[in-house]
Amino acid sequence: NPIKIASNAPTDIMNYYFRGYKDKVQLPYTRYYDRGVHNWDYAVFFCNYIDPYQITHNIWPPKNTIYTVTIDGVKICAVVKRENKEDFEGFELFDVALKTRSSQKLDESIQKMENALEYDKYNEITYLNIAQAYILKEDFETARKKLNVLLGFYPNYEKALNLIGYSYLNEGEIKKDKAKIERAISLFNEVLRINYKFAGAYHNLGLASLIKNDDIEAFGYFQKSIDQNPSARDSYLMMATILEKRGDAKQARVIRDYASKL
Repeated sequence: NPIKIASNAPTDIMNYYFRGYKDKVQLPYTRYYDRGVHNWDYAVFFCNYIDPYQITHNIWPPKNTIYTVTIDGVKICAVVKRENKEDFEGFELFDVALKTRSSQKLDESIQKMENALEYDKYNEITYLNIAQAYILKEDFETARKKLNVLLGFYPNYEKALNLIGYSYLNEGEIKKDKAKIERAISLFNEVLRINYKFAGAYHNLGLASLIKNDDIEAFGYFQKSIDQNPSARDSYLMMATILEKRGDAKQARVIRDYASKL
C-alpha cells in the first residue's frame, strides 16, 4: 500500500518533491493543528503558523520527530513517524456517534481519544474533540478540564476558549443558569478580542442571544459569522429560523436552500 505522507506545506511542493515516487506515496494535506484527525504514516511539518509559545517551550517539534531541519538554532521543519493512530480512530468514531446518535460509539470514541492523549499529551486537536464528546454527554466540567490542559501549552487558543464558552452556554441553558450564560458570553467576546475574525464566536453569541430571547441581536451575530465565514452553514440555518418566526417564510426558504448547498 502507498505510504501516506502528510504535510502542512502546499500540495504542489510535496508533489514536486515526491514526483519520482507517485506510485508509492499518497500526500494528504493537513494543517499542523489538525494533524490528529487525518490518516497518515509519516509527516513533513514546517514551523509556519506554529504558536511561538510552543517553539520557545520545546513543544515543537512534536512527538516522534525523526528528523529536523535547523536554521540559526530554530527547528523550522520536522519529519514525524506516526506510531499511534488512536487520535484519528477516536475522531472517526466520534463522527459516527454524531451521525448515528450512538452513545456506545461516543463512549468508544472517548476511550480512544483518552488513550491518544495518554500517548501524546500535546495533541491539540484531540483535546478539542474529546471536549466536544464530553459536552455531548453533558459532562461539562470534564470538558473544561481537558480544554484548560490545552490552554496550558497553547495559551489564548481561540478554539479552546470558544469551546469552553460553548460548554458554559450549553450547561447554562440546560440548568437555566443565567450566570453560566453570561460567563459564556464573556468568553466569546474574549475570543473576538484575540481574533475578531473568528466566525464561531459570533455564531455562539447568536445562540446566546436566542436563549435570552433577543432575536434581533441574534440575527446580527449570525450575519457577522457569515461575514467572516461565508460557508457558515449553521449560521444561515439559524437566520432562516428567525425569519420563519417573523413570518417571512419565503426569505427563510431561500436561505435554507442556499445553506443546503454548502
